[in-house]
Amino acid sequence: MTGHDATPAHPPGGGENTVVRPDSPALRYEGRWDVRTHAATTVTSGSRVFLRFSGDDVTARFDTAGVAYPPQVYAVVDGVWSAPVVVDRDRIRLTPDGLPPGAHELMLAVKDVDERGERWTPPLTSALHLTGFDLPTGSGVYDAAPVPETRLTFLGDSITQGVNVLGTESGPDGADATLAYPWLVAAAFDAGLEQVGFGGQGLTTGGNGGVPPAAATVDHTYAGVPTAPWTPQVVVLNQGTNDDLDGADEPTVESAYREYLHRVRAHYPDALILAMDPVGVDGAGTRASAPIRRSVAAHGDARVAYVPTTDWTGPDDFTEGLHPNAQGHRTLATHLTAWIAARAGLRPRAPDVP
Repeated sequence: MTGHDATPAHPPGGGENTVVRPDSPALRYEGRWDVRTHAATTVTSGSRVFLRFSGDDVTARFDTAGVAYPPQVYAVVDGVWSAPVVVDRDRIRLTPDGLPPGAHELMLAVKDVDERGERWTPPLTSALHLTGFDLPTGSGVYDAAPVPETRLTFLGDSITQGVNVLGTESGPDGADATLAYPWLVAAAFDAGLEQVGFGGQGLTTGGNGGVPPAAATVDHTYAGVPTAPWTPQVVVLNQGTNDDLDGADEPTVESAYREYLHRVRAHYPDALILAMDPVGVDGAGTRASAPIRRSVAAHGDARVAYVPTTDWTGPDDFTEGLHPNAQGHRTLATHLTAWIAARAGLRPRAPDVP
């Protein structure tokens, strides 16, 4: 937003720093956040928050007490991305040196919340707790930009989270939600994004970090915290891989997927729901395909579609056979962008994903 000439909603103060609290209307959140006066908490990789400001410096405040598995974030100022930032201290400067005075936009993007720590039932040992932003004397804060007209939701497991997109390193070093297919599809449509991926999660099995099976997480940010309102035009489901790996039989998977669809439809009553066929190891598919297809047919909803992924990916698209690499995620995003454009009538801003 460089060059923005509107008057700041919160103009420079008289000799005092500008403090933006987590519940300030100047902040726009995307993804799943528990926003309160003292902190905004997320346990989902790919969540993000936007701040429009005037000045040349922004410092974020975090609460790292009890977080044994520090998350990683990016600071994106006027479209320029920082290197990954490990949130292992309570104050972190987010703006680069030499930022010119004037109007700017900051996006704080959650690269990864570690799946190895408790991230469902408090006390959380793996989470991001944002407690506000500090701007120096002479800075101002603008009203938050409106929510994008196009809004997308992606619900899934570690693939949706972006686990191992960078390599086989455990935790945030090997993971990056901003390189995963949900983020890329949202970028292709210039859309608002709700990206919810829990490593290890399935329809019949709970995820890592104490996360329950998929149906139980549809309408909660984490245990005891319902999701904030979000009205996407499209919801993409990518579940079944971990059920296959755990050996769940087809009737069990089918029953669980029917309940899952019921919960998703109740939570997103007007959305087009796309139920992906899990790509499986090296893109070979899974035994969950048939029960998912039958569940979609039995649901009897014209706004729910089964998405076959046969031949979308191959061995070269995976880090270690199970998780797509950056190339594999771009491949998934390209196919899903085409599906969404065709089924939802949305037009991507560019023919190729970023």
